[in-house]
Amino acid sequence: MSNNGVAINGEALRMARLRKGWSLRDVETATGAAGAKVDFSNISRYERGDLRPYPRTLKAMADALDVTVDELVVTVAA
Repeated sequence: MSNNGVAINGEALRMARLRKGWSLRDVETATGAAGAKVDFSNISRYERGDLRPYPRTLKAMADALDVTVDELVVTVAA
């Protein structure tokens, strides 16, 4: 892991993208239209678990994919 961003479920992110029939570039375009462009190569890294998004980035992707942030965040049982 190369940063201290939010731990997310990369598979949930990928599935949300695929449910919309979107490519990585489609997500990049949608986040850019909302004013918080997320580079497609980073989206791929988030899906693989190689990188963690910062909160603003996570929110932009969730909004673009019509899911909640909670659906993408890894929760730890107490």
